Amino acid sequence: MKCYQSTKDCFFITMLLISAALISCTKNSKRHYDLLPPDPEVEKDLTQLATGLTVNIENPGGPNAKEGSSKVTDGNIDTKFLIFSYDTTCFIELDFDIAQHLDAYTLTSADDADGRDPKDWQIVASNDS
Repeated sequence: MKCYQSTKDCFFITMLLISAALISCTKNSKRHYDLLPPDPEVEKDLTQLATGLTVNIENPGGPNAKEGSSKVTDGNIDTKFLIFSYDTTCFIELDFDIAQHLDAYTLTSADDADGRDPKDWQIVASNDS
């Protein structure tokens, strides 16, 4: 900005420009806050997306028996998978066509024999099918 005649004129012009800019501003004492939207990813039951379920120890009646391995992922807390004798090598494996993202899981015991309730378990995943 080129100042004419004196510093006094330059100061006056600068103040005039600032005043003109501020005249259109209004003070709003109210503040409005919005919560961030939830994660757009919808919660889903990954067990229903599995393309296969494998167990290394099966119920004597087979996977479709009243207490067979198919009950592991049936979504019904009133059913159970039972192998009778505990074995530390027991595993349950779910297969998927594509990679899945897991944030949480639910494990429900039958509440009928404390000695058969799981005490330790691991969730293991791989990218090699």
